[in-house]
Parts: sequence; structure tokens; C-alpha cells
Amino acid sequence: MVEEEYDDSCTQYPLLIHPSNCFEYSASPNQNIKIITKEKLELLKNKVLEFGQDLINNNNNVQDETKINQLLNYHYLTPDKFISHFTTGFTCNRN
Repeated sequence: MVEEEYDDSCTQYPLLIHPSNCFEYSASPNQNIKIITKEKLELLKNKVLEFGQDLINNNNNVQDETKINQLLNYHYLTPDKFISHFTTGFTCNRN
């Protein structure tokens, strides 16, 4: 299992791309699951496009690791910011 491959310093988040963050009542999703809803996917697509545009604009050196990291951070494309900005938790429909 994946859990056995990494130590406690890592947090894994199963990702689901789905229009809704609501599971059917009989579902039992992983407690760490994060969902990229339609709205969050649109936001992600826009940020990736903006990142690419910023990378090639303003005479940015695409080989400058520091500049690339700054742009990734600015556009929320780093591991720590990706989850909080582009995903949501889930709810369960208990009907």
C-alpha cells in the first residue's frame, strides 16, 4: 500500500475530480479524500494557464529555478497550496 512507502512527515490525499463533493449515503470514502469540483477544476486550469503565461512573459528565464518556484508559489501550484486552494472536502448525503 502507498501508506507503507512514506514516513509520517508525508500526508497523502486521495484526489477525486467530480462535479459534486457529496457522496451517496452508503459510500465510505477515505477521510483524507479531497475533491476537485467543476468550479475548482476551472480555477486550476486558469492558474496553470496564468503560470505558463507568466513563465514566458516578462523575460523570465525558464531555467531559473528560483523564479519558477516563485511563480509556482504565486499561482498556488506548490504541494502545500494546491490542496487548500484547488480542492474541497466531502459531505455525505444521509437520506
